[in-house]
Amino acid sequence: MNINQPVHAVVEGIIDAAVVRKLFAETGIQCGTIYVQNGVGNLLKKLPSYNQSAKRLPWFVVCDLDRKPCAPSLHHDMIRAFPDGQSPGLHVCIAVRAVEAWFMADRGALARYLSIPQGKIPARPEEVDDPKQTIVNLARQSRSSVVKDAVVPSERSGRPVGPGYTATMIEFVQDKWRPVRASQAAPSLARALARCRVSG
Repeated sequence: MNINQPVHAVVEGIIDAAVVRKLFAETGIQCGTIYVQNGVGNLLKKLPSYNQSAKRLPWFVVCDLDRKPCAPSLHHDMIRAFPDGQSPGLHVCIAVRAVEAWFMADRGALARYLSIPQGKIPARPEEVDDPKQTIVNLARQSRSSVVKDAVVPSERSGRPVGPGYTATMIEFVQDKWRPVRASQAAPSLARALARCRVSG
């Protein structure tokens, strides 16, 4: 990536968009337009057109591994629809298993933010099956009623997360999260930072 020109990005959701902005800020990349696709299905459908654009401009893609068996398998699924192969300007970053694992990798910052003991946070977050649910469960143990009300869903809602989950995670990313420190416990984040630092 040439950090002297804006780098555009495509992501699944608005939390991922906040993550990209933070990664770019950490590595000195000028952030271009971030396209939020509202799910990996929509992202995959539109990825061939972004790959074409990446022949001329640098593009950064962030998505979650979720239940897929491994990152290389998902990467293969993403690029097999490209008739001419993956463009050099397309940088694909897959969070194992979700960007919430990257948040947990900065254990100290997340513990302080959620008002919980640091020892409650998994030391190997990329081995957690459902990082989002894990953060919700951590918030249940918070000493802060504000955190609980925002992050934890009510029993009657039937929702997996609380009403303020997205806003809370975005605030954490913007104000407290330290990607470089987190990358020490999250190899997929380390790879994402490395791709940010590559100049082409």
